[in-house]
Amino acid sequence: SRSSLAAPAGLRRGSGAAARGAARGRRGGCRAGEKHCCGPALATRPARAGEFAVSTAALLQACAPRAGRAEQPALGRIGSIAMLNAVATFRACVTGLAEQQSTLALKLEKTRPAPLARLGQFAVRLAQTDAERFAACRLRYEVFHRERGVNAPWMDHANHIEADAFDPHCDHIIVIDTAARTLGDTPPIVGTYRVMASPAPCLGWYADSEFDLKTLFARHPGQRFCEVGRSCVAPAYRSMRTIEALWCGLWAYACGNAIDAYFGAASFPGTDPRQHAQALSHLYHTASAPSDWHAQARVEHAIAMDMLPAGMTDRHTALRAMPPLVRGYLRVNAVFSSHAFIDQKFGTTDVFVLARFAAAPAAYRKRVERVTGLRHPNL
Repeated sequence: SRSSLAAPAGLRRGSGAAARGAARGRRGGCRAGEKHCCGPALATRPARAGEFAVSTAALLQACAPRAGRAEQPALGRIGSIAMLNAVATFRACVTGLAEQQSTLALKLEKTRPAPLARLGQFAVRLAQTDAERFAACRLRYEVFHRERGVNAPWMDHANHIEADAFDPHCDHIIVIDTAARTLGDTPPIVGTYRVMASPAPCLGWYADSEFDLKTLFARHPGQRFCEVGRSCVAPAYRSMRTIEALWCGLWAYACGNAIDAYFGAASFPGTDPRQHAQALSHLYHTASAPSDWHAQARVEHAIAMDMLPAGMTDRHTALRAMPPLVRGYLRVNAVFSSHAFIDQKFGTTDVFVLARFAAAPAAYRKRVERVTGLRHPNL
Protein backbone atom coordinates (compact mmCIF):
# COMPACT_ATOMS: atom_id res chain seq x y z
CA SER A 1 0.00 0.00 0.00
CA ARG A 2 1.07 3.58 -0.59
CA SER A 3 2.37 5.72 2.27
CA SER A 4 1.03 9.22 3.04
CA LEU A 5 4.29 10.25 4.70
CA ALA A 6 5.94 13.34 3.13
CA ALA A 7 9.72 13.67 3.40
CA PRO A 8 11.10 16.43 5.70
CA ALA A 9 12.53 19.51 4.08
CA GLY A 10 16.12 18.57 4.79
CA LEU A 11 15.56 15.20 3.19
CA ARG A 12 14.04 16.72 0.03
CA ARG A 13 17.12 18.95 -0.42
CA GLY A 14 19.51 16.04 -0.14
CA SER A 15 21.31 14.31 -2.97
CA GLY A 16 22.32 10.82 -3.92
CA ALA A 17 20.64 7.97 -2.00
CA ALA A 18 18.88 10.42 0.33
CA ALA A 19 17.41 12.36 -2.58
CA ARG A 20 16.26 9.19 -4.31
CA GLY A 21 14.65 8.02 -1.06
CA ALA A 22 12.91 11.38 -0.67
CA ALA A 23 11.68 11.26 -4.26
CA ARG A 24 10.12 7.89 -3.62
CA GLY A 25 8.52 9.30 -0.46
CA ARG A 26 6.93 12.12 -2.47
CA ARG A 27 5.63 9.63 -5.06
CA GLY A 28 3.89 7.64 -2.34
CA GLY A 29 6.39 5.02 -1.15
CA CYS A 30 8.68 2.37 -2.60
CA ARG A 31 7.64 0.07 -5.37
CA ALA A 32 6.59 -3.46 -4.43
CA GLY A 33 9.56 -5.65 -3.60
CA GLU A 34 12.03 -2.72 -2.98
CA LYS A 35 13.75 -2.71 0.41
CA HIS A 36 13.70 0.96 1.49
CA CYS A 37 12.84 2.63 4.75
CA CYS A 38 10.00 4.61 3.18
CA GLY A 39 8.02 1.44 2.33
CA PRO A 40 5.07 -0.10 4.09
CA ALA A 41 6.81 -0.09 7.47
CA LEU A 42 6.02 3.63 7.73
CA ALA A 43 2.27 3.25 7.38
CA THR A 44 0.40 6.01 9.21
CA ARG A 45 -2.99 4.41 9.94
CA PRO A 46 -3.68 3.85 13.66
CA ALA A 47 -2.42 0.57 15.10
CA ARG A 48 -4.97 -2.21 15.35
CA ALA A 49 -5.00 -4.91 18.03
CA GLY A 50 -1.91 -7.05 17.65
CA GLU A 51 -0.32 -4.84 14.98
CA PHE A 52 2.49 -2.32 14.87
CA ALA A 53 2.31 1.13 13.25
CA VAL A 54 4.49 4.25 13.30
CA SER A 55 2.76 7.62 13.33
CA THR A 56 3.80 10.51 11.10
CA ALA A 57 4.35 12.78 14.10
CA ALA A 58 6.68 10.28 15.77
CA LEU A 59 8.76 9.92 12.61
CA LEU A 60 8.98 13.68 12.03
CA GLN A 61 10.05 14.12 15.63
CA ALA A 62 12.71 11.46 15.20
CA CYS A 63 13.95 13.15 12.02
CA ALA A 64 14.09 16.70 13.48
CA PRO A 65 17.53 18.16 14.52
CA ARG A 66 18.25 17.98 18.21
CA ALA A 67 19.62 20.98 20.16
CA GLY A 68 23.36 21.02 20.67
CA ARG A 69 24.08 18.64 17.82
CA ALA A 70 25.14 19.18 14.28
CA GLU A 71 22.36 18.54 11.84
CA GLN A 72 22.60 15.06 10.34
CA PRO A 73 20.84 13.69 7.32
CA ALA A 74 17.35 12.72 8.44
CA LEU A 75 17.51 9.41 6.58
CA GLY A 76 20.54 8.33 8.60
CA ARG A 77 18.80 9.02 11.89
CA ILE A 78 15.71 7.08 10.79
CA GLY A 79 17.84 4.10 9.85
CA SER A 80 19.98 4.22 12.99
CA ILE A 81 17.48 5.22 15.66
CA ALA A 82 13.78 5.27 14.85
CA MET A 83 13.71 2.37 12.41
CA LEU A 84 15.83 0.14 14.62
CA ASN A 85 13.43 0.81 17.48
CA ALA A 86 10.50 0.25 15.15
CA VAL A 87 11.89 -3.06 13.92
CA ALA A 88 12.57 -4.19 17.49
CA THR A 89 9.04 -3.29 18.55
CA PHE A 90 7.59 -4.95 15.47
CA ARG A 91 9.53 -8.14 16.10
CA ALA A 92 8.41 -8.19 19.72
CA CYS A 93 4.81 -7.74 18.58
CA VAL A 94 5.05 -10.53 15.99
CA THR A 95 6.72 -12.81 18.53
CA GLY A 96 3.90 -12.17 20.97
CA LEU A 97 1.27 -12.92 18.33
CA ALA A 98 3.09 -16.10 17.33
CA GLU A 99 3.21 -17.22 20.97
CA GLN A 100 -0.51 -16.51 21.34
CA GLN A 101 -1.30 -18.46 18.15
CA SER A 102 0.88 -21.36 19.28
CA THR A 103 -0.86 -21.41 22.66
CA LEU A 104 -4.29 -21.35 20.97
CA ALA A 105 -3.28 -24.13 18.56
CA LEU A 106 -2.01 -26.20 21.49
CA LYS A 107 -5.29 -25.71 23.36
CA LEU A 108 -7.28 -26.70 20.26
CA GLU A 109 -5.07 -29.76 19.78
CA LYS A 110 -5.67 -30.79 23.39
CA THR A 111 -9.44 -30.44 23.06
CA ARG A 112 -9.57 -32.29 19.73
CA PRO A 113 -10.38 -35.97 20.38
CA ALA A 114 -7.54 -38.39 19.74
CA PRO A 115 -8.13 -40.74 16.82
CA LEU A 116 -8.72 -44.42 17.40
CA ALA A 117 -6.28 -45.13 14.60
CA ARG A 118 -4.42 -43.51 11.70
CA LEU A 119 -3.89 -45.24 8.38
CA GLY A 120 -2.18 -43.05 5.81
CA GLN A 121 -4.46 -40.13 5.00
CA PHE A 122 -7.29 -41.62 7.06
CA ALA A 123 -7.99 -40.78 10.69
CA VAL A 124 -10.49 -43.03 12.47
CA ARG A 125 -12.28 -41.92 15.61
CA LEU A 126 -15.64 -41.72 17.33
CA ALA A 127 -18.02 -38.95 16.33
CA GLN A 128 -17.93 -36.42 19.17
CA THR A 129 -20.27 -33.62 18.15
CA ASP A 130 -23.81 -33.37 16.83
CA ALA A 131 -22.37 -32.09 13.56
CA GLU A 132 -20.20 -35.19 13.15
CA ARG A 133 -23.07 -37.54 13.99
CA PHE A 134 -25.25 -35.61 11.55
CA ALA A 135 -22.56 -35.97 8.84
CA ALA A 136 -22.37 -39.73 9.45
CA CYS A 137 -26.16 -40.05 9.16
CA ARG A 138 -26.11 -37.93 6.01
CA LEU A 139 -23.51 -40.22 4.46
CA ARG A 140 -25.80 -43.14 5.25
CA TYR A 141 -28.69 -41.30 3.60
CA GLU A 142 -26.63 -40.65 0.47
CA VAL A 143 -25.61 -44.30 0.19
CA PHE A 144 -28.78 -46.07 1.28
CA HIS A 145 -31.42 -43.77 -0.19
CA ARG A 146 -29.97 -41.84 -3.11
CA GLU A 147 -27.65 -44.56 -4.35
CA ARG A 148 -29.55 -47.74 -3.48
CA GLY A 149 -33.09 -46.39 -3.53
CA VAL A 150 -33.98 -47.45 0.02
CA ASN A 151 -36.97 -45.56 1.38
CA ALA A 152 -37.33 -46.76 4.96
CA PRO A 153 -40.04 -45.16 7.16
CA TRP A 154 -37.50 -43.64 9.57
CA MET A 155 -35.55 -41.72 6.94
CA ASP A 156 -35.60 -37.94 7.35
CA HIS A 157 -35.91 -36.67 3.78
CA ALA A 158 -36.22 -33.05 4.88
CA ASN A 159 -32.76 -33.07 6.49
CA HIS A 160 -31.31 -35.80 4.25
CA ILE A 161 -30.29 -38.14 7.08
CA GLU A 162 -30.86 -41.82 7.78
CA ALA A 163 -31.32 -42.36 11.52
CA ASP A 164 -33.58 -44.57 13.63
CA ALA A 165 -34.47 -45.02 17.29
CA PHE A 166 -31.24 -46.95 17.98
CA ASP A 167 -28.85 -44.19 16.92
CA PRO A 168 -28.99 -42.17 20.19
CA HIS A 169 -27.81 -45.30 22.04
CA CYS A 170 -24.88 -46.00 19.69
CA ASP A 171 -21.36 -44.83 19.13
CA HIS A 172 -20.46 -43.86 15.58
CA ILE A 173 -17.02 -44.74 14.23
CA ILE A 174 -16.07 -42.36 11.43
CA VAL A 175 -13.26 -42.38 8.87
CA ILE A 176 -11.97 -38.91 7.96
CA ASP A 177 -9.90 -38.10 4.89
CA THR A 178 -7.42 -35.61 6.34
CA ALA A 179 -5.98 -34.86 2.89
CA ALA A 180 -9.28 -33.46 1.54
CA ARG A 181 -11.46 -30.51 2.47
CA THR A 182 -15.17 -29.76 2.19
CA LEU A 183 -16.69 -26.38 1.37
CA GLY A 184 -16.47 -25.50 5.06
CA ASP A 185 -12.72 -26.25 5.03
CA THR A 186 -13.22 -29.35 7.18
CA PRO A 187 -12.00 -32.83 6.25
CA PRO A 188 -14.86 -35.00 4.96
CA ILE A 189 -16.27 -38.10 6.64
CA VAL A 190 -15.92 -40.86 4.05
CA GLY A 191 -16.89 -43.96 6.05
CA THR A 192 -18.89 -44.86 9.12
CA TYR A 193 -19.84 -47.77 11.35
CA ARG A 194 -22.52 -47.81 14.04
CA VAL A 195 -21.57 -49.73 17.19
CA MET A 196 -23.71 -50.60 20.21
CA ALA A 197 -21.92 -52.24 23.14
CA SER A 198 -25.08 -53.02 25.12
CA PRO A 199 -28.76 -53.41 24.25
CA ALA A 200 -30.67 -50.15 23.91
CA PRO A 201 -33.17 -49.53 26.74
CA CYS A 202 -36.69 -50.62 25.74
CA LEU A 203 -35.38 -51.59 22.30
CA GLY A 204 -32.83 -54.36 22.79
CA TRP A 205 -30.56 -55.29 19.89
CA TYR A 206 -31.32 -54.18 16.35
CA ALA A 207 -30.49 -57.58 14.81
CA ASP A 208 -32.73 -59.42 17.28
CA SER A 209 -35.74 -58.60 15.11
CA GLU A 210 -34.17 -60.70 12.34
CA PHE A 211 -32.14 -63.38 14.16
CA ASP A 212 -32.50 -65.28 17.43
CA LEU A 213 -29.78 -63.77 19.60
CA LYS A 214 -31.01 -64.90 23.00
CA THR A 215 -29.96 -68.51 22.42
CA LEU A 216 -26.53 -67.45 21.16
CA PHE A 217 -25.83 -65.23 24.16
CA ALA A 218 -27.06 -67.90 26.58
CA ARG A 219 -24.46 -70.34 25.24
CA HIS A 220 -21.61 -67.87 25.87
CA PRO A 221 -22.33 -65.95 29.09
CA GLY A 222 -18.67 -65.00 29.58
CA GLN A 223 -18.31 -63.29 26.20
CA ARG A 224 -18.81 -59.56 25.71
CA PHE A 225 -20.72 -58.95 22.48
CA CYS A 226 -21.09 -55.69 20.56
CA GLU A 227 -23.48 -55.05 17.68
CA VAL A 228 -22.26 -53.33 14.53
CA GLY A 229 -24.25 -52.09 11.58
CA ARG A 230 -25.16 -49.25 9.21
CA SER A 231 -21.69 -49.51 7.72
CA CYS A 232 -21.16 -47.54 4.55
CA VAL A 233 -18.37 -45.89 2.57
CA ALA A 234 -18.56 -42.95 0.15
CA PRO A 235 -18.42 -44.14 -3.51
CA ALA A 236 -15.02 -42.60 -4.27
CA TYR A 237 -13.45 -44.39 -1.29
CA ARG A 238 -14.68 -47.94 -1.76
CA SER A 239 -11.46 -49.86 -1.46
CA MET A 240 -9.96 -52.33 0.95
CA ARG A 241 -7.85 -49.47 2.32
CA THR A 242 -10.96 -47.73 3.66
CA ILE A 243 -12.38 -51.01 4.94
CA GLU A 244 -9.08 -51.63 6.70
CA ALA A 245 -9.32 -48.19 8.31
CA LEU A 246 -12.81 -49.02 9.59
CA TRP A 247 -11.56 -52.32 10.98
CA CYS A 248 -8.69 -50.57 12.74
CA GLY A 249 -11.31 -48.38 14.38
CA LEU A 250 -13.33 -51.45 15.38
CA TRP A 251 -10.21 -53.05 16.85
CA ALA A 252 -9.39 -49.94 18.89
CA TYR A 253 -12.99 -49.72 20.10
CA ALA A 254 -12.91 -53.40 21.10
CA CYS A 255 -9.64 -52.91 23.00
CA GLY A 256 -11.07 -49.95 24.89
CA ASN A 257 -14.29 -51.77 25.81
CA ALA A 258 -13.00 -55.35 26.24
CA ILE A 259 -15.24 -56.64 23.43
CA ASP A 260 -14.76 -60.27 22.48
CA ALA A 261 -16.96 -60.46 19.39
CA TYR A 262 -18.77 -58.21 16.96
CA PHE A 263 -22.06 -59.31 15.46
CA GLY A 264 -24.69 -57.85 13.19
CA ALA A 265 -26.67 -58.15 9.99
CA ALA A 266 -24.56 -57.88 6.84
CA SER A 267 -26.67 -56.70 3.92
CA PHE A 268 -26.85 -57.58 0.26
CA PRO A 269 -28.82 -55.09 -1.85
CA GLY A 270 -32.33 -56.05 -2.94
CA THR A 271 -34.93 -58.47 -1.60
CA ASP A 272 -34.46 -61.24 -4.18
CA PRO A 273 -31.84 -63.64 -2.77
CA ARG A 274 -31.57 -65.46 -6.10
CA GLN A 275 -29.61 -62.48 -7.42
CA HIS A 276 -26.93 -63.36 -4.84
CA ALA A 277 -27.05 -67.15 -5.24
CA GLN A 278 -23.32 -67.48 -5.89
CA ALA A 279 -22.27 -65.33 -2.93
CA LEU A 280 -24.81 -66.69 -0.44
CA SER A 281 -24.09 -70.31 -1.40
CA HIS A 282 -20.35 -69.72 -1.08
CA LEU A 283 -20.83 -68.31 2.44
CA TYR A 284 -22.98 -71.29 3.36
CA HIS A 285 -20.46 -73.88 2.16
CA THR A 286 -17.27 -72.21 3.37
CA ALA A 287 -18.05 -69.86 6.27
CA SER A 288 -21.14 -71.14 8.11
CA ALA A 289 -21.06 -70.68 11.87
CA PRO A 290 -20.62 -73.84 13.94
CA SER A 291 -23.66 -74.87 15.96
CA ASP A 292 -22.50 -73.23 19.21
CA TRP A 293 -21.99 -69.85 17.49
CA HIS A 294 -24.99 -70.00 15.21
CA ALA A 295 -27.95 -67.60 15.25
CA GLN A 296 -31.10 -68.76 13.48
CA ALA A 297 -32.99 -66.34 11.23
CA ARG A 298 -36.58 -65.56 12.21
CA VAL A 299 -38.67 -68.12 10.36
CA GLU A 300 -41.24 -65.71 8.92
CA HIS A 301 -38.66 -64.17 6.57
CA ALA A 302 -35.91 -66.83 6.54
CA ILE A 303 -34.41 -68.02 3.25
CA ALA A 304 -31.98 -70.95 2.98
CA MET A 305 -28.61 -69.85 1.64
CA ASP A 306 -27.57 -73.17 0.08
CA MET A 307 -29.23 -72.35 -3.23
CA LEU A 308 -26.35 -73.91 -5.18
CA PRO A 309 -24.43 -77.10 -4.34
CA ALA A 310 -20.78 -76.66 -3.41
CA GLY A 311 -19.61 -77.97 -6.78
CA MET A 312 -21.48 -75.24 -8.66
CA THR A 313 -20.04 -72.29 -6.78
CA ASP A 314 -16.94 -70.42 -7.92
CA ARG A 315 -14.89 -68.69 -5.25
CA HIS A 316 -13.69 -65.78 -7.38
CA THR A 317 -17.13 -65.16 -8.86
CA ALA A 318 -18.69 -65.27 -5.40
CA LEU A 319 -16.15 -62.88 -3.88
CA ARG A 320 -16.60 -60.36 -6.69
CA ALA A 321 -20.35 -60.46 -6.15
CA MET A 322 -20.07 -59.73 -2.43
CA PRO A 323 -20.20 -56.24 -0.91
CA PRO A 324 -16.70 -55.12 0.17
CA LEU A 325 -17.69 -55.18 3.83
CA VAL A 326 -18.68 -58.85 3.61
CA ARG A 327 -15.32 -59.64 2.01
CA GLY A 328 -13.73 -57.74 4.88
CA TYR A 329 -15.48 -60.01 7.38
CA LEU A 330 -14.10 -63.06 5.61
CA ARG A 331 -10.57 -61.69 6.02
CA VAL A 332 -10.96 -61.84 9.82
CA ASN A 333 -12.43 -65.38 9.79
CA ALA A 334 -15.97 -64.23 10.55
CA VAL A 335 -18.76 -66.83 10.35
CA PHE A 336 -22.28 -66.47 8.94
CA SER A 337 -25.77 -67.83 9.43
CA SER A 338 -27.15 -70.66 7.32
CA HIS A 339 -30.28 -68.66 6.46
CA ALA A 340 -30.73 -65.13 5.20
CA PHE A 341 -33.43 -62.71 6.31
CA ILE A 342 -35.39 -60.58 3.83
CA ASP A 343 -35.65 -57.06 5.22
CA GLN A 344 -38.56 -55.55 3.30
CA LYS A 345 -38.40 -52.16 5.04
CA PHE A 346 -34.74 -51.62 4.22
CA GLY A 347 -34.88 -53.44 0.92
CA THR A 348 -32.00 -55.82 1.65
CA THR A 349 -31.15 -59.50 2.04
CA ASP A 350 -29.41 -59.82 5.41
CA VAL A 351 -27.13 -62.52 6.76
CA PHE A 352 -26.06 -62.84 10.38
CA VAL A 353 -22.31 -62.35 10.83
CA LEU A 354 -20.17 -63.01 13.90
CA ALA A 355 -16.53 -61.91 14.13
CA ARG A 356 -14.62 -63.22 17.14
CA PHE A 357 -11.22 -61.67 17.78
CA ALA A 358 -9.93 -64.93 19.23
CA ALA A 359 -10.59 -66.55 15.83
CA ALA A 360 -9.03 -63.75 13.75
CA PRO A 361 -5.79 -64.56 11.89
CA ALA A 362 -2.63 -63.83 13.85
CA ALA A 363 -1.31 -61.70 10.96
CA TYR A 364 -4.40 -59.51 11.15
CA ARG A 365 -4.07 -59.04 14.90
CA LYS A 366 -0.39 -58.11 14.59
CA ARG A 367 -1.12 -55.57 11.87
CA VAL A 368 -3.90 -53.75 13.73
CA GLU A 369 -1.83 -53.83 16.90
CA ARG A 370 0.98 -52.14 14.99
CA VAL A 371 -1.31 -49.54 13.40
CA THR A 372 -3.27 -48.68 16.55
CA GLY A 373 -0.60 -49.38 19.16
CA LEU A 374 -3.21 -51.31 21.16
CA ARG A 375 -3.37 -54.89 22.39
CA HIS A 376 -6.65 -56.60 23.16
CA PRO A 377 -7.02 -57.17 26.92
CA ASN A 378 -8.63 -60.60 26.48
CA LEU A 379 -6.16 -62.10 23.99
